[in-house]
Amino acid sequence: MIDLKNVGKFLLLLSVLALALSGCREAATARYVIPDNLKHTAEKTVDENDSYILEFDGEYHCVLLTDKRTGEIWSTTPYEYYKTGEAGYSLSSMMVIDYFDPTDNSIQTEKSYSCVESGTASAEINNNKLTVTYYYKDAEITVPIEFSLRKDSVQVSVLSDAIKESGKTKLMNVWVTPYFCSVKNTESTESYLFVPSGSGALMYTDNESGESAREYSEEVYGNDPARVLLDNPGDDEPIRLPCFGAADGAKGMLGIIEAEEGAARITAMAGDANIGYSTCYSVFNVRGYNNVEWSGSNFHGQDRSNDTILSEDRIPSKRAFTVGYYPLSGAESDYNAMASCYRNYLINSGLLKKSEVEQKPYQITLIGGALEKKFFFGVPYYSLTKITDFDAARDICETLISESGAAPCVLLKGFGASGNDAGKIAGGFEFSGKLGGKSGHKRLEEYCRSANTALFTDFDIVHLISSGNGFSTFFDSAQTANSETVSVYPKNKGLRTDNTDKKSIKFLARDKVTDALQKVLSFTEGSVSGISLSSFSSVAYSDHSNEAYVLKGNIRQDGTQTAALVKKANHTLYSEAANAYIAGLSDCIGSVPLQNGGYNALDETIPFYEMVYGGFIPLYSPAINLSVNSEELLLRAAAAGVSPAFTLGERLESFLVDSIDSNYYGISYKSFKDTVIDTVRTAKPYFEKTANEEIVKYKIIQKGVTETVFKNGTAVYVNYTDEAFTVGNTVIPARSYRF
Repeated sequence: MIDLKNVGKFLLLLSVLALALSGCREAATARYVIPDNLKHTAEKTVDENDSYILEFDGEYHCVLLTDKRTGEIWSTTPYEYYKTGEAGYSLSSMMVIDYFDPTDNSIQTEKSYSCVESGTASAEINNNKLTVTYYYKDAEITVPIEFSLRKDSVQVSVLSDAIKESGKTKLMNVWVTPYFCSVKNTESTESYLFVPSGSGALMYTDNESGESAREYSEEVYGNDPARVLLDNPGDDEPIRLPCFGAADGAKGMLGIIEAEEGAARITAMAGDANIGYSTCYSVFNVRGYNNVEWSGSNFHGQDRSNDTILSEDRIPSKRAFTVGYYPLSGAESDYNAMASCYRNYLINSGLLKKSEVEQKPYQITLIGGALEKKFFFGVPYYSLTKITDFDAARDICETLISESGAAPCVLLKGFGASGNDAGKIAGGFEFSGKLGGKSGHKRLEEYCRSANTALFTDFDIVHLISSGNGFSTFFDSAQTANSETVSVYPKNKGLRTDNTDKKSIKFLARDKVTDALQKVLSFTEGSVSGISLSSFSSVAYSDHSNEAYVLKGNIRQDGTQTAALVKKANHTLYSEAANAYIAGLSDCIGSVPLQNGGYNALDETIPFYEMVYGGFIPLYSPAINLSVNSEELLLRAAAAGVSPAFTLGERLESFLVDSIDSNYYGISYKSFKDTVIDTVRTAKPYFEKTANEEIVKYKIIQKGVTETVFKNGTAVYVNYTDEAFTVGNTVIPARSYRF
């Protein structure tokens, strides 16, 4: 990676010149114009069906949705506030924009209600669709928003090709209907926001911190590797599902980002005493950007430590930012109903299909090899060192099956030329001879088939360090918004800083990923039953070398195509920590999130991810033996019907302590064999009852005590506290579960 500190001033100059030149070019053909006669519809009803009425109040610029059966009303301005007849910039704005002002290199915010007050907003109804257009005068930017009623929801869209700029400023992002999914602040625990942080999280709407709101904001599918993170916040439990919600015990709303979710953030504000409401919404990036770190003074004489470089062009036209809002009423409005609603959406969209693979009582990941740093006459080089070969893998499986009484699901990682470290794409499309080669893999496949053990082999089609097999790190790597190669360094152990002593890991150009997969399928044809694509399933990234992949573009389409190609080649598909674009099309999901992201703004963890996919896809936990709190992880797995998992290796070499992948510290099979066997024996009766079963209800009985009810009637009570808890005639000991 280039030392940005040494070229910071040069890059800043380029960014300023680019903004100036593009501004001059656009100013010459300025498209931002406020029409002389703005349209203002006189109609109130936009559309109506058997269940709902969609209306628009042109005076207050508020869209209202009425349930004809119950009389409940949802609105883009919180309905209680709307009824007062008052209007405010925050609560009454259906859309907010952030834009870059090159005159002072600042980022400004403008709310749509300013357009209503200044008379620079229009509204018209055509073909049962409402289009509201806001002409932001300070920014000189036009953004329209469209509402349409569907059978069970309201679709809200912003079309990229309808956005107009004069060139004076640069539109950065759009907040879509920030109060359509909101609730009034209250002390009740039945009133909360739902955000999909990790497995899922609740934010209660009380005001513990005085007047300020508790804020949560994260990118959908995690931080984009194509962007430098100035603070390296980590990304342990990112957002994997593009949905959010709010409920107050009487009614609720679920928002689903249905298009361009890769360009979105989910933001939630809870307990804001100044406004009196808690809300969650989506914010869409409109153009790519990258951060640049440097030190010194800029051209205004100000000390700067970083800068933002915007891509010249916005997201390609015809790509709509779309959110579907699904109203929920009465008892069917809590997070259980939200999970059911989102699951049905995935099924209807073809993004969730029931797996034909059986969920096993446990899962094991076996590490094949890793790169060891060696020296030849003082010259350093890396060579593959064996951790577990194919014969040892079979011995481990045989022993665990014999002594635990249960067959596992097995994932092989790091059996290619570079082991578990990035090297050539997909491990060079080979099985290392040091680990037994293709014949060793074939023998293991035959054994697993006879032992009723599901076997998957992992291929990394995203990361590469060296060129080979038709893929070049120079020509075939993804690009950032400022035309650098997308790359990351491993992190220093225990820190969040880059370990620049290691080689940086590149990301394969997005339009080359399918080519890499096709080569994997050619290599595995007729010899490998199950394929794992752990990196593709868990890492979404932008590639600015191709406009189709700006802002993680087309990730849903790529996920659908990838799953289809694997299935067409007669393989089963294993995904790890899977994002929504491929999770529901997988045959198994490993390392499922079982906790939220751990942010202070989040009040509770809920197994929303498992409520969506459980019963459809076999689910396995993160590695118990690598967890800093294995006891709690097991309890959360039990609460979610997720089978426990372990990562193992036959040999634990000392060099692994300084490996590129620092998660090897607890993989010793000899050290953890008895733990695996004891855990499986203890948990097997329970997981045999809950495996392949949907969660029909999850309830927080009190802080630290939960109840999960599965479709077959099995109920499990989990006690995370340090004191025993009694439910009926059943005592749940401290830090334990009963079913």
